[in-house]
Amino acid sequence: MNHYDELYALVAEMDAGIVAMKKAQETALATPVTQPISGEVGTVTVSGAGELLSVDLDRNRLVGATGGSLARSVVSAVRAAEQRRAEQYQQLVNDARPSIDV
Repeated sequence: MNHYDELYALVAEMDAGIVAMKKAQETALATPVTQPISGEVGTVTVSGAGELLSVDLDRNRLVGATGGSLARSVVSAVRAAEQRRAEQYQQLVNDARPSIDV
């Protein structure tokens, strides 16, 4: 294989890697993450982009909960969901990253 063919093959491999990484990013951004709220009082869901989509509470489980404790639990669940989302995003992108030997 001459140098031009080797260079062409390397560029083609790099292009395929870029396409795979873009697809992984799109998948990650389109995948919401749902996290349970402490005390099993409900769930929070964040988008793949990290936006809060919903806070779902089970009224039957809120008996005796104070506003402050509920707020802390919801904030904690949102932070945990954002962390999981970031980890999932990074894992998908890392898995798609090509290993090109030069």
